[in-house]
Amino acid sequence: MVKKLGLNTENSVLVTNPHNIRSMRRFTRGWSSFSVRSFSKSQEDGRVAPHYPILNRRLHLAQALMNNYDLGFNSIVAEGIDPADAVFAGACLKTLSADRYSRLHFEIARGPGTVRRVTNDGLIDVIYTYENKHLETHRESPVKLCDELERSWVYTIARMFDRIEKTDCIFEFSLYNCEVGYKHEHIIVWEVTPTC
Repeated sequence: MVKKLGLNTENSVLVTNPHNIRSMRRFTRGWSSFSVRSFSKSQEDGRVAPHYPILNRRLHLAQALMNNYDLGFNSIVAEGIDPADAVFAGACLKTLSADRYSRLHFEIARGPGTVRRVTNDGLIDVIYTYENKHLETHRESPVKLCDELERSWVYTIARMFDRIEKTDCIFEFSLYNCEVGYKHEHIIVWEVTPTC
């Protein structure tokens, strides 16, 4: 869905059976590292899915895929993007306000790290809201004030999400200090999930 919305995301391939690893070699040729995200085969499964942010050898990739398969998880294998290069990562809830403007609620963990710091661990360094082209920092945010560069990047991300017609969804994203993803941009969107 992320690519269909025109957003930058990872170069990736879905792997439902690790025994087909040879068939994905053509797709992954030239990759120096890999990342494996997992998701349950069942919608009702409440377990936290394994995540392997950086694997530098195909042997480690095969082991991660077998582990996921044995635990009942499907895998998304992507070209490795090192979380150590992340400036920040977070989640954004997009809804419609009473006056029909998009309302965006951002929860951000400053880097390095992955989106899972916010979504799984609940580690939030700063909270922003964006509505009617106005960005503000929430008072509940920790004492450390955000800098203008961070505000500028969050504003850029907010405008990007605001232009997308989809509402009632959660965007999981990261900002990197280098170009990443299939579009070679600093902002990458990992997932877009409907909330209803």
